[in-house]
Amino acid sequence: MRRFVMVLSAALVAAITAFSSVSAFAQEPVCTEEPPEEGGMGQWTVTCVETEVVNEEVKTPSTEDCEVRSSGRPGTQEGDLVRTDQVTLETTTTSIYQGNPAGGEEPISVTESDPVEVDRVEGTETTFEPTGPCHPNAWPSSLVKDESETSFKRS
Repeated sequence: MRRFVMVLSAALVAAITAFSSVSAFAQEPVCTEEPPEEGGMGQWTVTCVETEVVNEEVKTPSTEDCEVRSSGRPGTQEGDLVRTDQVTLETTTTSIYQGNPAGGEEPISVTESDPVEVDRVEGTETTFEPTGPCHPNAWPSSLVKDESETSFKRS
């Protein structure tokens, strides 16, 4: 029973962590301006790179020992090991202006890249989240008929 309570407590802590870790840290975009080339069409290009750090949960299928209800009998439970990584993403926005953008011109074209992962810091702690009930471990071979684990030998 104590182990069962510990597993439930760990699952609750993991759930709270998952909801509280949906945070992102965005930095101010870093922009560069390219004036038109000589003989060009007067188009200015402004490229901005925005960096954002987000928390991402990584789940790995796993099993863990458990106690079958309150019987004291050992069992195995399927679930996920959950780790929270910090992922740094970059998004690039390119705007093209007809004329100097400092003059209040609206861009004639804007393209934005999908976020690209540029760094990942793996979390150091994992929690176990059960995905099913605790199943009893296999019966000792002396009690099993035909290795099926479903019928008992009769004496």
